[in-house]
Amino acid sequence: ILNDASELDIREAIDLMIPTGCSKSLIRVGSKADGGYLVPNHLEGIDACFSPGVGGVTDFEDHLYEEWKIPSYLCDDSQDESKLSLNPVSKCFSKNRLGSLDFKGQMTLDTWVRKSQHCQSEDLLLQMDIEGSEYPSLLSTSDSILKKFRIIVIEFHWLTQLGNRRFLNMNFNPVMKKLLEYFDCVHAHANLSDIYINFSSVKYDYNINVPAAIELTFYRKGLNRFKNPPQIPHPLDYSNDINSPSKNLGKPWTT
Repeated sequence: ILNDASELDIREAIDLMIPTGCSKSLIRVGSKADGGYLVPNHLEGIDACFSPGVGGVTDFEDHLYEEWKIPSYLCDDSQDESKLSLNPVSKCFSKNRLGSLDFKGQMTLDTWVRKSQHCQSEDLLLQMDIEGSEYPSLLSTSDSILKKFRIIVIEFHWLTQLGNRRFLNMNFNPVMKKLLEYFDCVHAHANLSDIYINFSSVKYDYNINVPAAIELTFYRKGLNRFKNPPQIPHPLDYSNDINSPSKNLGKPWTT
């Protein structure tokens, strides 16, 4: 690890990932493995899901349509649409990757939403797993588009770089602060359970194991009233690898 970030900035980054609790119960959408996520039980009335990063798995999107009739927009430049067997009624696929610019197979979240049939909706869902591209994509997203989402689920990558001052202060912390201006973090679940890095400090009295990747669920602030205490781990959490048990998050996620 590059240990050039300040200890206070690292601890702030970790604190930003700690859920505040949710006014709704959490339900699992998708499989009991990779591709399944916990979200607030408030999916009725959501008009569409935007889901960048398909990876050949559409369990989450399939469940959304089967249970709540929520269609999904998918994008992934690494996938061939003909091999995904997508139902055109429930899924609209774009062979692009999400990023910070509209250029040569890359598009911004703003462009994607604005060109969709649900561009006027104020009740959308975002599920994002794009292997590190979440940072430039979210930093380039306008507030007006971001506020259209009721629920956001993001898998954050590269957390082993939290000690790198450039990554911490130009990517991770700005993205988290941008999200938390409009949303509450209501759930956290570790991914890549075999890779953890320890951040410790004698001066500031902390000793924290952080996973290489973490799934965070966000819920629009105006809807998240009378919060219930967060449950970590949650009974509906499962390992992302069915052949390997999860390593649960410890302190400060748990009390």
